[in-house]
Order: sequence, then C-alpha cells, then structure tokens
Amino acid sequence: MNFAPEQQMQLSTLLKQSEGITLIAGGDEVAVSGIVLDSRQVRPGDLFAVLAPALAGGADKRRDYGAQAVEKGAIALLAGEDIAAEMAQKWPHICVLSAADDRAALAALVAGFYQDIPANIIAVTGTNGKTSVAHFARQLLAKLYGKAASIGTLGAVVEGVDVTFDAPALTTPDVVSLYRILTQLKQAGMEHVVMEASSIGLEQQRLGMLQCAAAAFTNFSHDHLDYHGTMAHYFDAKMLLFTRHLKVAGLAVLQGDLQNKIVPYLPEGVRVLSYGSRGDITLKKLTPTPHGMTVMIAGGGKEYSFKLPLIGGFQAENILCAMGLVMGLGHDVKTLVGLVPKLTAVAGRMEPVIMDESGMVLVDYAHTPDALEKALQAARPHVAKDGRLHVLFGCGGNRDAAKRPEMGALAQVLADKVIVTDDNPRFEAPAAIRREILAACPKAEEVADRAAAIKAALLQLQPGDVLLVAGKGHEEYQEIEGVKYPFDDAAMVRELWPH
Repeated sequence: MNFAPEQQMQLSTLLKQSEGITLIAGGDEVAVSGIVLDSRQVRPGDLFAVLAPALAGGADKRRDYGAQAVEKGAIALLAGEDIAAEMAQKWPHICVLSAADDRAALAALVAGFYQDIPANIIAVTGTNGKTSVAHFARQLLAKLYGKAASIGTLGAVVEGVDVTFDAPALTTPDVVSLYRILTQLKQAGMEHVVMEASSIGLEQQRLGMLQCAAAAFTNFSHDHLDYHGTMAHYFDAKMLLFTRHLKVAGLAVLQGDLQNKIVPYLPEGVRVLSYGSRGDITLKKLTPTPHGMTVMIAGGGKEYSFKLPLIGGFQAENILCAMGLVMGLGHDVKTLVGLVPKLTAVAGRMEPVIMDESGMVLVDYAHTPDALEKALQAARPHVAKDGRLHVLFGCGGNRDAAKRPEMGALAQVLADKVIVTDDNPRFEAPAAIRREILAACPKAEEVADRAAAIKAALLQLQPGDVLLVAGKGHEEYQEIEGVKYPFDDAAMVRELWPH
C-alpha cells in the first residue's frame, strides 16, 4: 500500500492559513501539489523553499537551487526577504513568496498543507537518552492502544502495523519529511506518535507548528557546541520544545536534577512531572542481576518493584521518563508499571550482545562525555569481584573536538582497561583524533582499525569481566573520507567472539 500523501491545495488557501508571508510575484490561484526542500526532487506543481544556509558561513547557493527548481517545474518559490525580490524579477511568471523568517514561513506552509496528522504527539529532548525514551514510550503506547509509532534516530518505527515507512535516519527530520511521515502514519490508522527533538532540529524549526501533549527533557551536558557555540545557546535551543511546541496545560516531564533550572522558563499553565533520584516518580533502588536488574520505584504514593532486561541506572531513568510522557495522555503509574517488564532494549543502547560465564559485552551509542560516564558507571556493578571493566571507543571527526580529551580522561578514571580506536573519522585524520583522546588517557592501548580493536578487546576479556564497546551503537557503517563502509559493532562482536 502506498501511503504517500497525494493532494493539491490552492496557494491562496495556504496563504490565508500562514502569517508573515507576502506574495510579490505571480498570482495565488494556482494549485500546489507538494512542498519540497531539495531542488533535485522538484516535480511540476511543487512549491520550492529556497532556505538560507543553516550553518553560519555555509555556501549560499540559493540562486542555483532556485534556478534548478524553476527548470524542473516549480510553480512557486519561498525565499527570505534578502533574495526574494531578486527572484521575482528574474522569474516574474513564478509565484514568489517573501518572508522575513523563511523557516517560520515554511513551517506555517507545511502545517497548512499537511493537516491530517495523528492526534496525540509527544516529544523528548536532552543530550542523551532521546532514542531510548522514544523507544520505550512507543512500546508502552502500543501496549495501551494497539499501535503506535516513533520518529527519530532509528527512522520511523511502527508497532501494531506491518508497514515500513521511508524516513530519514535523523534525530529530527526536516519539517517537510516530518509532516509527510506524520500524514502517512495517520493514513495507517496511527493516532499516537513519540518523536525525538534535537536541539539543532528545534532551532531550525523542523517541528513546524506541532503542538505536543507532553514533552520531556532527559538531561543536559556538553554536546553540539560546534553548532550552538555556547552551553547557554544549546540550552535555549532545547527549551524551544517547551516554549514553542507544548500545548497549553501540556505536561513537561523533567529529570529531577534539571527541574529547578527549567521550571522558571516554562509557559504559564504547563504542568510538571519530575522523575529520577528525586521527583514525582522516584528511582529508589537498583539491584544488578545476571540478565538485567531489579528496580524499585515510588510514584503516586506507592512503591513498586519489577525486573527489567536492561543494563544501567540511566536506562531505568529512561523508563521513568517514558512513563511520564505516557502519563501525559492520562495514564497512571500503576497501569504503566504492569507493562514495563515487557519492554525490550533499543539496539545499540547498552545492548548486551554477549552475556555468559565467559564475560559480558555491551554495545552503546555513548559518544559524549556524559553518556560515556553514565555507560561506564552502569556497567561497573556487573563486573565480578575480581573482574575488570574494559572500554573501547573513539570520537567522530568533523564534530565537537573539545569533548575528545574529556572522554579520554573519563575512560582512564572509570575503566580498568582502555582501547582507543577509530569511530567515524569522516574527513579528519584518524590518527590526529586518537592523539587528542590519548593525551588525556596515556595508559590506553591504541588500535587504529576498529575491527582489530574489537578483536583485541575480546581476546583480553576474562570470566567476570565486562567490555563496553562505545560510540557507534546501532550504526551499521563507518564513515571515512565521505564513504560509508559497512560496519556494525554488535555484529562484529558476535563474529569475533572467541569463546
């Protein structure tokens, strides 16, 4: 079945629903058949958004993209005021729309074009944990309503419907892709969707005009400063989920340690539910077991105990966060506690790839200092009395370089054995990245090739030891010099496991 939304809408109707947009060329009595961000994908009848570069200093090729879109049959162009008049003069036969804020204008147009979307949308932001929280919340929603979906790093994942959706594997898709996916989900009978909201996606207005019934903030630590510049700007971007996209009287689900920092910025009328070591849902006790952990929580005036097939206290907190989001749709703690033991872990998030008497091997996506610290702290209780905690990791190229020595220092302090290897070096020299990490953990072993590094780590593992393979998680590739080579940490561990 093809779920692609096939529709047309008069430009005049779209403009009536959208503020801050001025038609400066052409007439509005034309039918728009689609809204497109990539000039290569334009078809006759489409409206093409000629957006300014998202990154400061990025190449401004809007004129070239606009020309390509017109050549391919675009009937309308949306552009910022700085370039719209020039385009109207160059293509007077095309409808040219001018806006002071091109991204806000695009958000309004997309929301007007794709109006039939699921009724209940919840979202999660935070430096770490977004994918796991979305994964757990989707499972809870599916158990309650029969079917539900999540949108995020793993693409569009659906439970209860045997359909695969073509969704980009981005934390937060561009606004056009997001609304198309939501329209497809609605056509498949989906009314409950949980999505990941990244700081960059929020700042670039990729959520469009969405209004969420509940929104969560998991944690806040160093990341994406290559884009945001400062921690203050990074925090402000994440707060847009609550100030711009949370319904009036919606529920803000906040990690307890962040509550005092966030509450002063919340709009009037927003309800708050906190969770974690302190809060409305409190994590009281964790007991590691050979196949996961036993968890005791308090909520709603009562205490509950249950088993989880997961590793790590932060995963228990992710479960509590997911419970809070679903409570935003009217469910209570007791109901959700009955469903939690049936949840499964997300691939590449503290995933126990090997768990037997020969040792334990975990694969995790930890690629920030905070995430690596939490992953190592979560793994430590599963190390036997005389065992060792091993960690293997690297850092990505062309990304926030300041975190490299931080991660090296954490690994040296928190692990007994460290191997530094390559992650996704992209266009940077891999050896240079490793040197920046090793400067803070001189006792580490350096093995450049990731497969060789995994093999070396596995051969060093003894009964009672735990190995954390960190950084790439669910990824099925390694990006080197612009080429993505097939590589899966979990699959590699299984292939090379010597026991």
